Amino acid sequence: MLKYYITIMKKLKVFLMILSGFTGMVEAVDSGLNLRIDSIYIYNWNDIDSLWVNPDVSKYYYDIQTQKLLEIMTENVSSRIPISKQVIEYDENGLASGTISYAWNQNEWIPSSRNLNMYYPDGKLYSVVIQGWNGSGWINLRKQDNYQYDNNGNLIQWTAQRWIDETWKTVATDHWIYNEENQLIRRLNILTSGAENYQIIYNYNEFGNYSEMYAQSWFKNEWTNWWKQIYDYDNCGNRVSMIRQNGNYENWINTKNSVYYLSYNYLADNNKKIPVCHKGRTIYVSTHALKAHLAHGDCLGNCLEHNNNHPGNLKSSVINNTENLNTNQIKIYPNPAYDNLNIKLEKENTFTRIQLIHYTGIIVKDFEINNSEEIVIPREELASGIYLLRLIGTNIETFKIIYK
Repeated sequence: MLKYYITIMKKLKVFLMILSGFTGMVEAVDSGLNLRIDSIYIYNWNDIDSLWVNPDVSKYYYDIQTQKLLEIMTENVSSRIPISKQVIEYDENGLASGTISYAWNQNEWIPSSRNLNMYYPDGKLYSVVIQGWNGSGWINLRKQDNYQYDNNGNLIQWTAQRWIDETWKTVATDHWIYNEENQLIRRLNILTSGAENYQIIYNYNEFGNYSEMYAQSWFKNEWTNWWKQIYDYDNCGNRVSMIRQNGNYENWINTKNSVYYLSYNYLADNNKKIPVCHKGRTIYVSTHALKAHLAHGDCLGNCLEHNNNHPGNLKSSVINNTENLNTNQIKIYPNPAYDNLNIKLEKENTFTRIQLIHYTGIIVKDFEINNSEEIVIPREELASGIYLLRLIGTNIETFKIIYK
């Protein structure tokens, strides 16, 4: 299967894993290019030889018709012995209703834990119940409850609860803090006593992708390093790897290196042209030519570093108001949008492509318009939040869009 690296959009509608008391998003593809994770190779750090060794691989399996993620199975690369798997279930609305985790033990799968997800009517996550398997049935352990969102659709708070004496008791509140660019920059977990518990700090590269995030726990009246994740990307902004480190006072110690691969879903787009970064310039190639381009070192998507021939170096303007948008050539409405987004262009416009970009920098929709005058962009499963609408032609026009 064709494999290449991928940037991964994090969505609350995707099922969650609970790691060490905080939410770690299970990652999934939503790039608008029919990409999906194929596998993640996870290497372990050998401190004696200072090498990444003995990898495990997590393989992703999808429903043939719906393309929804059904299962993630992890095994050791050398022995091919299974280690664990996660099975994802969906409700009638297509939202992930639960995830069951299994461990491989004595030639059979033994359930270990499961998450049960509940949603608001608009599809935003409301609550996650974490249960454990006691050998005969499921028992409640923890719950992330009462998810709250701001007007831009950003998650800003949830409460952490534990199952104690047959009832849920709140033990902490998790606060999510954003900067003026609407980027998540800090999470702060505060115990019900008012004491700080832990924090997670997020840093970004020049293109708006995560460069690193690190967690610290509050211990003896100071922040103590807990863990860190460092991200690397290719020339298209697709994630190449994530290095995981554990804190040791002022030092960080390597533990895991996850290398990401994806596959392109040819069945969904037989005739669509795909953007690739070729020698510093974005070009659009057929699915039949894609394999050859990737084999020669091109990456999937638009170039991040543009040369003089790339549209990204042409004149670009950003219109930030969030009412219905009007220029001499362009009318965009409604904004904020709840469903479809409508675009009207002058008859003699020069635009040939439209991109819709999530505020994290991921292109979620990308298609040719061939000098069309009226375009309707269906919302489909796009999450609430801030997006950039980019019209590409002899010049580039960029507009700030909000989905409620």
